[in-house]
Amino acid sequence: MRFETIAISKPLILFVAWCSLSCAVFGATDEPQITLTQKLTLARLVDIAAAQYPIDIEYAPSDLKESVTIRSAKPYTRHELWILTHQMLEANGLTSVVAPGDRSLYRIVKIKEAAAHTEPRKSLPIPEPGFAVLKYSSEHIESSELVNALGELEPPLELLRADPILGFVNVGVLTRRHPAIRAHMATLDELASHTMTELVELRHTCAQTAVTAINSYVDTLGSRRPSGTIQLGPMADSLHLTTTHEQRQRWIDLITMIDTPGVISTRPYVLPDIYDQSVIDLITQLGKDTTEESSSGQWRIVPNTITHTLVITASENEHQRIADLVEQINAVPPGQRRVTRSFVVQNRNAIDLRQSLETLLGIRAGADSGSATDEELDSRPEGSAVRQRDNQRDLVMSVDPELNMIIAIGPPSLVGQLEELIERMDIRQPQVQIELMLVSLSEGESKDLGVELRAELGDSGTLVGLGSIFGLSSITPGSSAAAATGTGGTAVVLDPGDYSVVVKALERVSRGRSVSKANALVNNNESASVSNTVQQPFSTTTLDDGDSITGFGGSESAGTQISVTPQIAEGDFLVLTYDVSLSAFIGEATSEGLPPPSQNTSISSVATIPDGYAIVVGGLELFTDSDADTKTPFLGDIPIISNLFKSQTESLSTTKFYLFIRASVLRSPSFERLKYISDRAIEESDSEIGWPTVKPLIIR
Repeated sequence: MRFETIAISKPLILFVAWCSLSCAVFGATDEPQITLTQKLTLARLVDIAAAQYPIDIEYAPSDLKESVTIRSAKPYTRHELWILTHQMLEANGLTSVVAPGDRSLYRIVKIKEAAAHTEPRKSLPIPEPGFAVLKYSSEHIESSELVNALGELEPPLELLRADPILGFVNVGVLTRRHPAIRAHMATLDELASHTMTELVELRHTCAQTAVTAINSYVDTLGSRRPSGTIQLGPMADSLHLTTTHEQRQRWIDLITMIDTPGVISTRPYVLPDIYDQSVIDLITQLGKDTTEESSSGQWRIVPNTITHTLVITASENEHQRIADLVEQINAVPPGQRRVTRSFVVQNRNAIDLRQSLETLLGIRAGADSGSATDEELDSRPEGSAVRQRDNQRDLVMSVDPELNMIIAIGPPSLVGQLEELIERMDIRQPQVQIELMLVSLSEGESKDLGVELRAELGDSGTLVGLGSIFGLSSITPGSSAAAATGTGGTAVVLDPGDYSVVVKALERVSRGRSVSKANALVNNNESASVSNTVQQPFSTTTLDDGDSITGFGGSESAGTQISVTPQIAEGDFLVLTYDVSLSAFIGEATSEGLPPPSQNTSISSVATIPDGYAIVVGGLELFTDSDADTKTPFLGDIPIISNLFKSQTESLSTTKFYLFIRASVLRSPSFERLKYISDRAIEESDSEIGWPTVKPLIIR
């Protein structure tokens, strides 16, 4: 690459002098104005900008071959032209730097290589180069911490290097970014001015060991490292802490963790029965040291149920005590390792819970079970803690129904398992409010139309009565008068001496709705049943010595029976298992001693619904359509006049049944929602129920 040093030519000097003279003569501003109106190369633009100061500038002509066209409505000052030139250079990946040395020589280089072609400076020269490496310092921040803070800026800096000897941080970046970096530095320095220093005394560890251990641990934290430093104090047992008020406690916790009386270690201890909490409490009470030689806040004891071990973190003195205690505990014969515990069951039935525990533990436990037989022992799985008779490993459980309590006697491991299972299983389940509404819709329509005729014929003393009678009136073939009975539109023609005619027409239209509601509160996975039935008795007749005796033969039930079992699922959903049975009597008994006929419809299913929503069950529809004609033979079949000798009945009925089931979960642990529902129901029906009022009684 060939570099050229461009010297300012004589014509250019004359041009600048002429511009200055023109400004003086015509009253223009002191700063020269440059107008760019023609197309020029990037090299020519650099030459014109450099000539305005003037400065020496060096570049490779091959890097500045690009052509630019700049047309502006007003001329540029030399500062504006310098900025414009660097904008064009940056667009091509180039910038200007001040070359090392005393001479102010500017050089056009690539931005990525700019840091290698300049040297750190305390301030920027005039004109400012496009890229510069400046020295930054802080009164309250160490150079290494300052590097970490500036390294998080975006976009990344081209050069960031700390000088720990002089306490500077060299920052290389495009010059236009330096004001923002300087402002960021001021903010960091202002925050750092709130730091504090503190002298921390050590009780168990020398200062040099503590500093080494703390710094080694802090280095592993990475970005989570607390701000500040820890150094040796003026005395052999002291540390000099420099940090902010917010980070002070983190450093104090680290110093406390390191400043321990001795080596803290974690060791496992094998115990045959570690499930019993009393064993853990005993080791904690007798093994933990409360003197200065203790493990302080690092004491830990964790039971490992898989390997039957206790994992303990303690000091050497404490480990020695624990080893002696474990040896004494293991020396107890297996047959004597039995404890007695009682568990009060708060939310479930103790008898039902005991049955579940027996299934989970794989044993047949209980005071009423007696000793296990050889066949029962052989049927238990290999390795079971309750299989061997010789060392009396059976667990005995008994239930006190009055106190709802489970009493267990057995080895500590099984009793510990039992306690853990009871704690997990004896929890109060949310309740579910079940609301049921049964709706019955009925529609009916019937038409009755009939004609009754009666005539008397007499000849030579012989009287003959004829009639077409269907029960629409009170006439008979031999009656002398006629009258309509029942309801409906009637027309009667009376002539007792000759004939009688009765015409009757009736139409019935009916619509009805029946609504039944019921509420039930039920626990999770429990059933709620609602029954509304009618008892229909029937009689029987028996013969006793020729006498007939009529007695009660029994009764049949018909009505509505509903059973709902809710299960609370995840995500505020409910799984409803419901069974609906609808039955009704549909007529009279066909013979004496038999129950009346009935019709039964049942629906059973399982559905999942959101909390508080309702489902529609049923939609059962009963449709009845009947036509009946009662007529006189032969005469009722003659066209036109057949209607005079018949009675017609038409009926149409429809019945629909709907069942709505709504379930809502009452999750409040203090039953606030249940109290609200109860209070609202009492207020609505208080006038009818007449709840008694409780008044205080003053005793003198």
